[in-house]
Amino acid sequence: MSHAEHKRNIKLVIGDEFYLIDEHADYITFGGTRIYYDSDSGGYGGNMLKEIKTTQHLFTDDKPMVGCCVAAEIDVTMVKPTATIKRMSSIKPFIRAVNETKTSEWIPKGIFYIDTRSDGENTDEIVFHGYDAMLKAENDFPMNGDIGEWPKTDIDVVSLIAGHMGVEVDTRTFEIMQRGYPVQYPGGYAMREILGYIAAMYAGNFIMSDDGKLRLVRLNEIGIETHYLVDTAGYVLTFGGDRILV
Repeated sequence: MSHAEHKRNIKLVIGDEFYLIDEHADYITFGGTRIYYDSDSGGYGGNMLKEIKTTQHLFTDDKPMVGCCVAAEIDVTMVKPTATIKRMSSIKPFIRAVNETKTSEWIPKGIFYIDTRSDGENTDEIVFHGYDAMLKAENDFPMNGDIGEWPKTDIDVVSLIAGHMGVEVDTRTFEIMQRGYPVQYPGGYAMREILGYIAAMYAGNFIMSDDGKLRLVRLNEIGIETHYLVDTAGYVLTFGGDRILV
């Protein structure tokens, strides 16, 4: 019996392309809320994309350690789009498995933000480099205004930092952080340093999940530092002949 060959589709959503706009490029709203749509036609497909590579380092150095918070990175080479793409626009890669008769759902592979852009080797190319939201943790913990009561529990501090970063906390983080370690007011420290301190108490590291949420990963859950993307059958997916790092 022959089996249908598994392939993959890749698309890249940049900015707010999944919100409906009118002919003047103004957002269409309903009750004051922008209308979000999930369509296979959204984003840039394989006809525009030449290379996508994402890299996530779980350790600050080459050896395994705990207490790390390292931003994942993305490199994109694509045909220059007609739309204007601003610096710090979000970049959201999606992938799905396909065969002759079926397609999987679109799977998110991170939320990144454009840091630099440049021309590619050809005049019709543009190259983007970006980081995920972990880079926002480089900012100092806010010291102004009502600081509330301290000490706070570890998970409360993580939730507070996530709010300052503009992200949510992954549910798996709540499942792990059940010990309620007290944390003193961390004024004067970068949010990344505070997250690293808390992660070390649980023998783990903080990363951003594929759907852009703050996730604690314990050392005993970590495999090799970088992974090649595979389909549901375990076959390594390639893009232009290159394996896809996630």
